[in-house]
Amino acid sequence: MFMTGIWSRLFVFMAAVAAAGIAHAEDAMDRIKQSGKLTVGVKVDYRPFGYRNEKGEMLGLEHDLVADIASRLSTKFGKNIEVE
Repeated sequence: MFMTGIWSRLFVFMAAVAAAGIAHAEDAMDRIKQSGKLTVGVKVDYRPFGYRNEKGEMLGLEHDLVADIASRLSTKFGKNIEVE
């Protein structure tokens, strides 16, 4: 009986945390859609994940992923989403 109560409370807690996370994600998507900008932080100190070329441009896997996400959001929102 005691363990059932703990599991029930744990389940309710986890459901509340999940609901809060979904609400936060929806707010973030609304901000991106309204501003037209996706603001991200990436590092440029470790190949192949992030580095600079001879011209100083940022390249790497993280940058490719960010560009892909911005492209997908542009398609979803029907407007250009810039990466900042």
